[in-house]
Amino acid sequence: MVDLCNRIIFDLFFCDVESYDQEPTTNTGHFSFLFVTFVDSFLFSTLDRAKVQVLLTTGDQSKKLSQEADLYPLHDNNNLPQININKNQRYQTMEGFGAGLSNSAASVIYHSPKRHEIMRQLFSPTDGIGVSYIRITMGGSDFQAVPPYTYNDIPNGQTDFQMNHFSIQKDREFFIPIIKEALSLNPSMKIVATP
Repeated sequence: MVDLCNRIIFDLFFCDVESYDQEPTTNTGHFSFLFVTFVDSFLFSTLDRAKVQVLLTTGDQSKKLSQEADLYPLHDNNNLPQININKNQRYQTMEGFGAGLSNSAASVIYHSPKRHEIMRQLFSPTDGIGVSYIRITMGGSDFQAVPPYTYNDIPNGQTDFQMNHFSIQKDREFFIPIIKEALSLNPSMKIVATP
């Protein structure tokens, strides 16, 4: 019996990010959220009972986490590619699993009435999915809930090579509190900060 894990969660999502206080714009329908759970495939010495559960949200929101038909990838078709996992052969180690945390995402979570529940479900290793690695931008990002900014904003045409105006004040409103809360839920979480 393989004891590697009892569940693997794959998630792939593409979405238009709107600020929490804006009305949603018309969606072209090109983006969708797909959440697939590969359940119990490693509990059994034979994979005959493997099942993939599919929840689908479409960009036009005609489906929102809609339960789709279960998939049984190893049943009745031996021509499909198979993934074999040899737990005794290791090629590399994982630092963690996670996602990017944009200014917009932090704002939406921070201002949500379910903020603490969302954070627990995302970052808690015991009560959630245990996100253990996040990427953040230093200063404004491409997904902003506030006007664009840097850590050293000065008027056009001026320079500040000594960084006398350096400040993280704009991150203190909601971005830093979200990161602190994530770290309180998962103290071993790693953060990659990129400019």
